[in-house]
Amino acid sequence: MQKNKTVCFLFIFFYIINVAFAEMSFTVTAEAATETDKQSQKITEISSEQIQEFHASTCAEVLRKAANANVKQYGAYGSVFNAYLRSFCGGTVAVLIDGVQVNSAQTGEFDLTRINVNDIEKIEIIEGASDSKYCVSGSVGGIINIITKQNINSEKSKIFFNTDISNLFYSGLFLGAKIFDTQNYFASMSQNTKIADWKLSASFVNAKNNYSYINFISKEKLRTNNDARTFSIYGSSIFKINHSSLQIIENFYNGAVHTPGTETSIITGNQKDLYNCINLLYQNPEIFNSLADLTAQISYKYDRTFFDENCSDNNESDISLHKLHTVAANLRSSFFINTEWTLNCSGDITINLLNSTNCYNNSDLIFKNLYGLSLSSDYTGTILNFYPSCKIVFTDSEIIPVPKLGIKFNKLNLSTNIYRMFTTPTMNQLYWKNTSYAQGNPNLKNESGWGIDANYTYKKNTLELTCGIFSMYYKDKIQWLQINQNKFQCQNTASAAYFGGNIFVNYSLFNWLSIHVKYDLNLSYLLTNGLTLKDNKRIMYTPVNIFYFDTDWHYKKYTLTCSYTFTGKRFKSNDNATYLPAYNIFDIVFEYKLQKNTLLYIVLKNIFNEHYSEIDGYPMPGFSCKTGVKISI
Repeated sequence: MQKNKTVCFLFIFFYIINVAFAEMSFTVTAEAATETDKQSQKITEISSEQIQEFHASTCAEVLRKAANANVKQYGAYGSVFNAYLRSFCGGTVAVLIDGVQVNSAQTGEFDLTRINVNDIEKIEIIEGASDSKYCVSGSVGGIINIITKQNINSEKSKIFFNTDISNLFYSGLFLGAKIFDTQNYFASMSQNTKIADWKLSASFVNAKNNYSYINFISKEKLRTNNDARTFSIYGSSIFKINHSSLQIIENFYNGAVHTPGTETSIITGNQKDLYNCINLLYQNPEIFNSLADLTAQISYKYDRTFFDENCSDNNESDISLHKLHTVAANLRSSFFINTEWTLNCSGDITINLLNSTNCYNNSDLIFKNLYGLSLSSDYTGTILNFYPSCKIVFTDSEIIPVPKLGIKFNKLNLSTNIYRMFTTPTMNQLYWKNTSYAQGNPNLKNESGWGIDANYTYKKNTLELTCGIFSMYYKDKIQWLQINQNKFQCQNTASAAYFGGNIFVNYSLFNWLSIHVKYDLNLSYLLTNGLTLKDNKRIMYTPVNIFYFDTDWHYKKYTLTCSYTFTGKRFKSNDNATYLPAYNIFDIVFEYKLQKNTLLYIVLKNIFNEHYSEIDGYPMPGFSCKTGVKISI
C-alpha cells in the first residue's frame, strides 16, 4: 500500500510537469518562487544589506539581531543552535532553503552552520503554523526560509568575483587564547549568459574557539577541545527555457567539530558531518493561456553524522553513525479565476530512509514518509481579504487535516489568523534502540493544537511599525521521561498554553541616521499533571522578555552600527527550580569603504565581556574582535 501511494504521487508530479512544458509558447518575465506574496500571517524579511551590516559569522547572529529571535546555542562557531519562534524550536520550527524543507527527520533539527552567511540573499520568517505560501507540514512556531544568492535576468554576460576574509580572537589572551583564533575564507564567482546564469562559491572556516569563561566556582578558565573546521560549496545554475526557468542548486557541507561537553565534563567527543543537497526548481509564471502558474520542485538530501565519544574505556558503544536519505517533491499551482480571486493547489511527498547505529525498527533500515495535499484561496476585496486554506497530511498510520483561516482588513492594515498545529514524532523519538539509558516509543502520537494571532502594520514616511499578538494551546507534547532509576523514554505527557506578542520599529531620523527597536514577549505555561495557568510554570529555556536596539550612522565612506540585546532569565528545567540569569550584550560594527569594490570592517562583540550561557553548563564567548575585508570584482 505504501509503495502504491509513492508511485501515484510521483506519477502525478511528473505528469503535470510535462503538461507545463507543453504550454511554454508565450513571452513572460519569470518571478522567483520565494517572493513574498500577500499574506495574512506576519512575514519578516531580512535583506542581504542587513546581513552585510551585521558582518555575522553565523545565521544565529543574523536571527538574533534582525528578527529578535531567541537562540539556544551550545557555544561558539560549529556548535549546535536552535532558533525559537513563539517559544517553539527544533522540529516545531520549519527551516527551508530556497523553499525546500531541510529539517532532519531523525532529530527534527537543521544545523544552520551548513549555510554560509555570504551565500544568503535574504531570509523570510513566517510566524505561526499552517502557512499557505509554502504549505509546509509540521510547522508550529513558524518558518525560516533562507533564500540564497543567485544571478537572475542579467542582460549582459559578466563574470563577478567576491571574497570575504576575516580573523577573530576572543578574550582570554592571558589564559592562552590566540590572536588568530578563527579564520573565515569565502570566495564566489558568477556569470550571466543568454542561456544560463550560474554562481559558484566556497568557504572554509578554521576555528579553535578558545575563549575565557567563568566556571561554577567563579574562576576564569579557558574553553579547550572546542575547535571546528568546516568546508562548504554552493552552486546554482538557472537555465532559461522560453522565458521560464529551470534551476539546479547544489549545497555541500563537510565539518569536523570537537565537542567538549559541559564545563564540568571530563568526556569529550569528535563529530564529523557530511551533508549534500541537490535541488531542482522549475518555474513557469503562465500556463494554460495565462490562467495559472506553476512551481515544481524535487530534491535529494544526504546527511551523514559520525560521532566518537572519547570515554575512558573507549569501547565500541561510544561510536555512533547515522545516515539519512531524504527525497522530497512538491508541486504548487495558482489559478487566476478573476482579478479578485485566486485558487491555489499543491501536493508534496517526503520519503526518509535512515540507517543508524542508534535506531532500529525490525530492520537496520527505517522509513518515514509524509504526503500532503493542500487547497487554499486568496480573495482580495476592497475592505477585506480572505485566505482560507486546508492541508491534508497523510502519514504511514493516519490522516491529519490542517485548516487555517486568514482575514486581512485592508484599510486598517490589520490581519488575523486561526489555525491548527501539528508535528509528527522524530525517528529518534520513535525508534531509539533499547539501551541501558534510553529507548524510543513507536506508539507516540502526533503533537497538535490550535492557535490564533493578529498583526498590525503602520507606515508613514520613514517610520515603519509592526506589532502582533498570539495565543496557542498545544497538547501531547513529547518529552523524555525517566521510567526507572537510570532509563528514559519518550512519552506524550505535556500540554501547554502560549501567549505573547512583539513590536518592531524602524525609523530613519535623517539620511545618515536610523534606529531599529524590537521587543518580544513570550509567556508559556505548562499544563501537565494538574498544573494550571495560576501555577505559572514556564517552559524551560524560553525567556519572557527579549529586547533589541540598534542605530546606524552613515558618513561618506564610513558606517557605524551600535547594538544592544537583552535576554531575560531562562529556567533550566520545567520544574522551574533554578534558572540562567538574564544577560546584556553590546556590539559595535565599523565599516570603511576603501574603494568602490573594497570594504574593510571591524566587529566588536560583547564589548563589556558579559559571561553567560544559553544552555546550562555550556558557556558562551565573552568579548571578541573580528576584522575582515570584502572584495568584489
